[in-house]
Amino acid sequence: MKAKERKFVEFHEIIGDLKHLRRIGWVMREVPQAETVASHSWRMALMAMQKEIELKELGVDVNRVIEMCLLHDVAEAVVGDIVPEAQQMANKKILKAEKAEREMAAIDNFASKYDFPKLKKLFEEYEEQVTLEAQVTKNLDKMDMLLQAYEYSLACPDLSRLGEFMQYDEQDVNLPIFKDDLQEIKARQYDKKTKVNKFVDFQLLAGKLKHLERSGPKMYGIEDCETVAAHSYRSALMALYLEKDLQKQGLNVSDVVKIALVHDMGEAVIGDVVPEKWQKGTKISKAEKHKREVQAIMMMSKQYDVPFVWQAFDAMEQRTTPEASMAKDLEIFEGIQQAFEYIKKYPEKGILREWVPYHQPRIKSDLVQGLVVAVKEKQDKFLISKNYPTVYKEGGR
Repeated sequence: MKAKERKFVEFHEIIGDLKHLRRIGWVMREVPQAETVASHSWRMALMAMQKEIELKELGVDVNRVIEMCLLHDVAEAVVGDIVPEAQQMANKKILKAEKAEREMAAIDNFASKYDFPKLKKLFEEYEEQVTLEAQVTKNLDKMDMLLQAYEYSLACPDLSRLGEFMQYDEQDVNLPIFKDDLQEIKARQYDKKTKVNKFVDFQLLAGKLKHLERSGPKMYGIEDCETVAAHSYRSALMALYLEKDLQKQGLNVSDVVKIALVHDMGEAVIGDVVPEKWQKGTKISKAEKHKREVQAIMMMSKQYDVPFVWQAFDAMEQRTTPEASMAKDLEIFEGIQQAFEYIKKYPEKGILREWVPYHQPRIKSDLVQGLVVAVKEKQDKFLISKNYPTVYKEGGR
């Protein structure tokens, strides 16, 4: 295994924890199956994409904002999601300065060990809150949280403390571009009044993906499956990590990231439909699934004025651009890496070993094929150490 591929796989193994790390603020308030850190970061980036035209008019580098959204909570893969000091238990308090020190140490280690200097640069920019891009990202962080609090207030009306978020964090949304959207969320949560707001309405639809578990792992009996949003998050982050390699191939990395972020948006309407061979009961053919996805994405693109969703989906399905083809390969690879991570937790589930032979032939890029080889090597080494076969035979282990 080459050092570059090894570092890539190791880094994203660690980042994979964010796909399952539930945001502690919701857990403390007893929200069942709370969103994960990865899902939160994903919708922040999606919000930036939806506001792209307006943000550009203000002189904001939207691509930089999207990257910051993806990276701002990466340290939590190491230090965990630490709530503000006032909300911590009296005998186990972690001071704000100590939290910042732990996070910076994690970021320093990531940046140096895994050759990812952009991570440190953007993390520091976000923490300093000097640039307009950092301030927009901070506002998006709060907007996603406040919208999520509203969503949980609908799903869990008996949880009285969800109103605390609007009470204490509303003032942190301080950029005029988000004023009307924030007021709409407040009106819906407290006054039970609703008017058309394409930003809020689209993000509510997208929010379903933060809790929609991927059907493939779920079908295999995996507990605490990753969500569609979390899968899209790491697919996009993989593209960002490979920035230099993709640029050498002449690719627009920002386009790859954006396509990866929205490639599964149709599932917010139709659900995550597995290939026909694995379905039980009434089957949905590949053609029928595609038809439903097209209808769903065309609907949302028109209804919510988000044409970028259709453009990304259509390009990725047909691999009409090099960027779309790379996003497709990384989306497939993300599933392969996730299967390996599940194998480490459930080595007895032999069927997980079919992920590589089934999906690897679909990957077109030599770069991504090299990553598959690296994952397979680690996977085989692990299985041998546990006295399990490295291949899966139907009906066997």
